[in-house]
Amino acid sequence: MCVVLICPPKQRPDLSILRACNAANPHGAGVAWREKRRIHWRKALTPGEVNHLIQKVPGEVIIHFRWASVGGIEPLLCHPFPVTAEAALGYEGVCRSVLFHNGTWSNWETAQEIIGDLDGPMSDSRAVAALVHHKGTKLLKKLPGRWAVMGSKEIELFGDWQPWRGLLVSNTSFTPYLTASARAASFSARTPHSADACRKPSAAGNVGQLPLPLGNHHG
Repeated sequence: MCVVLICPPKQRPDLSILRACNAANPHGAGVAWREKRRIHWRKALTPGEVNHLIQKVPGEVIIHFRWASVGGIEPLLCHPFPVTAEAALGYEGVCRSVLFHNGTWSNWETAQEIIGDLDGPMSDSRAVAALVHHKGTKLLKKLPGRWAVMGSKEIELFGDWQPWRGLLVSNTSFTPYLTASARAASFSARTPHSADACRKPSAAGNVGQLPLPLGNHHG
């Protein structure tokens, strides 16, 4: 199924939450963050590596744990993918924007009429990253699943996202893997914030009640 965690500045999930996400989605994790209006990303990480990284990087962070579907178990198909014509494969990089996905688009091969044949292993999410480069993010409104595009100034969200302990999450299927103590805890944060600061998206679909704005939400 995968899971995506959207983390406001200074607010991070603790290691027990990361381990639960990995237990539910064990095929590789990835992280993206913003520095000087450029997006930095790393992937094929363990929960411990994710935990170490997110404590060091500034600002908003997106974390993805993969459950392999399209493309099978392949470290290079962990998320995110650069939003470029090639949706380049690699384990780390810097670019203008990246795409994360929770869900499956069964008709992704139709995108090849526009993006062509890309080198290396393919998945529906990689194909969509290249497609967004050509067609823009609005097409994500028409595709199944939950999508997050981190750009130089904001994060665009598409689909149904849930507030959970001060974060936005694409689903909560990982929660059965939390220990009893972790379920009672909230989250680790370098500067504490109340979980009440995160509210459900308004009917208009805009997320404006997070501790700091995370960008635009499109239902």
